[in-house]
Amino acid sequence: RLRPAWLTRMIMTMVALGVALAPCLVMAQDVKAIPLDPGSFYETFLDTPIATRGALVGASIVGLRLASGSLPFDPTRLRLARVPDGAQPICLKIISRDGRYFARARYKPAGTAEAPFEYPSHVRDRLGTYREADMAVAATNCADGKGQDFLAARYDADGPGFSELVVQVRAGDARIRAQLGADNQPLGPAVICQPVRDGPSVGFSLECTLPLPADRAGKVQLSVGETGSSGEIAVKTYSVVLPSRLR
Repeated sequence: RLRPAWLTRMIMTMVALGVALAPCLVMAQDVKAIPLDPGSFYETFLDTPIATRGALVGASIVGLRLASGSLPFDPTRLRLARVPDGAQPICLKIISRDGRYFARARYKPAGTAEAPFEYPSHVRDRLGTYREADMAVAATNCADGKGQDFLAARYDADGPGFSELVVQVRAGDARIRAQLGADNQPLGPAVICQPVRDGPSVGFSLECTLPLPADRAGKVQLSVGETGSSGEIAVKTYSVVLPSRLR
């Protein structure tokens, strides 16, 4: 029985597309993980929850990522949203919202934003019980003080369309505002950081959801203002490396 001409053409087109896409699939599989500096990986997981949180002095950033958080946490899905300029090592810290899990590591410079992190966790089955939003991921360029840049993290299944940056802050019950800026000009509105809900808040207590600027990528400033009991506002400014906003 003869095949209709349109069916033959469709089959040939599908075969041709398969051949054309094959190199792309191979390239995706060949992306190598960002290698660890030998001996730098450390992690701990407490068997029992932390009942109370110690006294806090000032707000501090513990996580910076593109908006997501619905999937189970898997460290092999972590990516940098943008690779920093220069051959700089990368420092990574991760803490769970309940404070039971903490990890830190130092990595060699990343070659591509598609590369995962080498992550030899011994408690990966336990990590899978957390959601992405339950973990604060802080990636920096390993510098101290004014030379430190925060690098926004993302997860490999986020795909295009992200438009928000989530800043996770440890600040107890303090009132916190956050805003992006550059060259002494704001890049979007100041937002009030909201308390995390539905669970403990030991690792971080607030989340600030900031719109990514539509026409600005690279290094910007993140200002975090804490309102004191007498009404005065103490502001800390951080350097943050942002990706281009995708619509």
